[in-house]
Amino acid sequence: MNEEIDIIELLKRVKEGKAPKKIEINGEKYYYNEKWNDVFYAYLGRDDKKIFQNFVSFDTKIKILDKPIIDELSKVLPFDDDRALIIENRDKINEIARHINKEEK
Repeated sequence: MNEEIDIIELLKRVKEGKAPKKIEINGEKYYYNEKWNDVFYAYLGRDDKKIFQNFVSFDTKIKILDKPIIDELSKVLPFDDDRALIIENRDKINEIARHINKEEK
């Protein structure tokens, strides 16, 4: 199931540099424009339709169509008495992250 957010949350993510790459509003798909210089141009749809050319209000639901890439855990280990368990868990978590990331491409 795709995550749904409102316009305020979307703009917050854009500002923080965590903008989703693909979204859907009222059945229309929009793609993040890396080269935007005005928030009006942050998302473009078919025929370069801008996100705010679609009727968008504070309660408009925006579907996130892409998932973020999951970062793998660092190879640097914290000092701990149970290092074998940490290594085993880290490797398993990284394996799961690689699998999920591969499915998203």
